[in-house]
Amino acid sequence: MHQKKGLVYVWPLCTRIIHWMLALSFLFSFITAFFHHYFTLHSAFGYLFGVILLFRLLWGFIGPDYGTFMMFTWRLDALRFYFEEKVKNRWRKIHPGHNPASSWFTLIVLSLGLSIVFSGLLLYGIQEGSGFFGFLNANYFSKSFYIDHFHRIVSFILLVWAFIHIFGVLIEQFYHKTQMVFAMLSGYKRCEGDDTSISFLHQLLAYSAIILACGIFYTVAFKHESLFTSSVFQKKVYAEENHAFDIKCG
Repeated sequence: MHQKKGLVYVWPLCTRIIHWMLALSFLFSFITAFFHHYFTLHSAFGYLFGVILLFRLLWGFIGPDYGTFMMFTWRLDALRFYFEEKVKNRWRKIHPGHNPASSWFTLIVLSLGLSIVFSGLLLYGIQEGSGFFGFLNANYFSKSFYIDHFHRIVSFILLVWAFIHIFGVLIEQFYHKTQMVFAMLSGYKRCEGDDTSISFLHQLLAYSAIILACGIFYTVAFKHESLFTSSVFQKKVYAEENHAFDIKCG
């Protein structure tokens, strides 16, 4: 029912939403990390990023066509041939699913992204005494320096890979004329192959994950106390105890 001449329906709507949630949550969590007064938003976007990453990992095993790891190309000789063909043949045919480069990039995003999220949760617990690892604050606060550096370095590495990915997509769009930029907007790729099909259960799972991720984001960003932000310290409302201190230091 999706058939269009010269185009293949590859990415269903839920997949496209997941893709953009993943990209934007990382972008905003990275930006807000540089502003202390946006720390709550940084945490909220980090949680959102983590939930979507976990879902994408699960999606790789039970997802629909073109989304599962079984459809990926992992062979290094195929990766080398992909780049050789990319240079030699401007008008080459492209695969409707993940090519060798995007297959490896997905693995890189999952590996680095989950490392960033886990180290961020550890930092939130050790430095702030909050979240799932708040109990580590008393004994491991002095070790947070190393985790903080790891968290920052891996975040910058993932940012570099994101720029490499964007650069590759732009080459496909403007040099190879494959309309790659619009693939994650419309769901269609200019290639040869069969349209993807997605079951009701797949859609139910995907949209449930989207709603869950948005719910956790809202809870962390706008609720003062929750399962995700609970603190081992007693919270004080300085505006009620000492208004001047709240204005100057609060």
